[in-house]
Amino acid sequence: MYSMQPTIRSAVVSDIPKMYAISTRAHQRSYAQLIPASGRAKFDKHYTPSEASKRYYIAKMALKLGNPAWRIWVAELDGSVVGFTLEQIIGDALVQKRGLFVDPDMQGRGIGKLLFEESLKDIPRGATVRLSVIENNHRAKELYKKYGFVTVGYDSKSFYGSRLEVMELQLD
Repeated sequence: MYSMQPTIRSAVVSDIPKMYAISTRAHQRSYAQLIPASGRAKFDKHYTPSEASKRYYIAKMALKLGNPAWRIWVAELDGSVVGFTLEQIIGDALVQKRGLFVDPDMQGRGIGKLLFEESLKDIPRGATVRLSVIENNHRAKELYKKYGFVTVGYDSKSFYGSRLEVMELQLD
């Protein structure tokens, strides 16, 4: 039986394999339908779990955990990681959100909201928080809008052919 409230804490290296599993499952279940046919084969190849992709992900995330320009939080529920979020600090006045992922079996329980709120607490006033979101990801965009994010344009890159909206929040 799960407790009601997850604990939000900084990620540690031993969390990374679970983060990999959450990332691949969340992408497969939540994002796959947002990818156009033209980008689907590359998307499927990238987000289908394999030992090689797991090793690469673990190495990449371990480097981020050791880099002060990156902050990564996990949501832990009854001793198990059920979600995570990460951001990159770019200079003194810009924080780029780089992802918010919740285990698909745990979605709809407020875990993403708690992760997002916790990650915003450490951002200094006066900074701009920026993120890119798939244009058709209405669930995510509604969450961000609740916190005051507004669309400021479109990313020059796409996500496997899906157009990305750039949203920002200016912290006063």
